[in-house]
Amino acid sequence: MMSVAAPEIAVLDLGFGTNKGKIRSRTFYQPSIVGEPSQLHEQSIKPNDFRLGDDLFVGDLALRHSKVKYFSMKNNKTKNENEDNVWISQAIIKTALGYLIRNNRANVVTGLPFTFYHDQKDSMINTLMSINESEEYLIKKGLTQSFLVKPHVVDVIVSPQGYGIGMDYFLDERGKLQKEKKSLAR
Repeated sequence: MMSVAAPEIAVLDLGFGTNKGKIRSRTFYQPSIVGEPSQLHEQSIKPNDFRLGDDLFVGDLALRHSKVKYFSMKNNKTKNENEDNVWISQAIIKTALGYLIRNNRANVVTGLPFTFYHDQKDSMINTLMSINESEEYLIKKGLTQSFLVKPHVVDVIVSPQGYGIGMDYFLDERGKLQKEKKSLAR
């Protein structure tokens, strides 16, 4: 009988200003922007600069060196695939999860602002799961790191933002209840 290791857990926050992600000790922290590539001198590329193949600069690299930049401040980053801004979120997600998960399997945990949670939860799940349909692709980090990746998202949990704050308040590091709810009745 062959045993299969349980998938790891990757966390991803697709933010309006900054995207944040983490799996084990690997982190992704980049502005929410992509840009068209341009010719660069090697000295212009910093160790934490990301490129999605040869097609897009992502995050800080796009901010510094793309003449044409794309970002989305819309509330529905993944909801309507007919909207022009959804590809921007998909490129950022593809870069972040490709870098974090690489060629492995992982469950992904993310959040949505409470006001968008019920309306956009399913589209967020679908967008994150759609990475499984991607062919192998290239992520470049800095000058020296290139990764041919095909991440596999096993499952997605989307929680309303703010939920984690409550969990942190009531639970200790091991997930045990540390504070009891006090009754408001006298």
